[in-house]
Amino acid sequence: GYLAPCLTGGLTTKAACDKLYADNELTGASPAVYAGVLAKFIEGDNITALVKSCEDDVEDARRIGLAQVMVPIAIALEGVSVLLAVGLVATGKKPLAFAAGILTLGGMALTLSSLLLVRGAPVYANVGDPKDPVKDFGTTIYTAGSASLLGLIAIALPAIAAPMLIFSTCCGNEEEDEDQLTSKVENSY
Repeated sequence: GYLAPCLTGGLTTKAACDKLYADNELTGASPAVYAGVLAKFIEGDNITALVKSCEDDVEDARRIGLAQVMVPIAIALEGVSVLLAVGLVATGKKPLAFAAGILTLGGMALTLSSLLLVRGAPVYANVGDPKDPVKDFGTTIYTAGSASLLGLIAIALPAIAAPMLIFSTCCGNEEEDEDQLTSKVENSY
């Protein structure tokens, strides 16, 4: 909004855009509002960099927002798969194992996708960027935390469990009844 007159006018420096706002009230914003927008997002004299910064902010918000939708869906899928696995233990029905495995894979894929979305966001490039807390006082310093590690664990465990659930449907003989299984267990001691 505020930068459109500067960009459409071919202006590329803050000084030139400041002059446009000072000389022309048709731009839609006062110089003070314009200066506030610039000061909030970027230091320097380059309008193109400001636009890029704004576009990056929009992309960050899109990616993080999408990840925040995907993770609860992944948790729900994996929660249902746990319930199906409990049902498998209670009933011995092998189709429940297959369904639980498929839902677990779906949850894992959504978790992985959301982690990759966030890690690909422009703001993620600032994580670990060395800043001096004294010299850069007042600026945001992004430090790496444990979220990526926890995300990888949340991906690895279902990646192990899902194939086990799916391939368990291929094991064993469905003809065996409960008495035969009980007999096998008792005879093994």
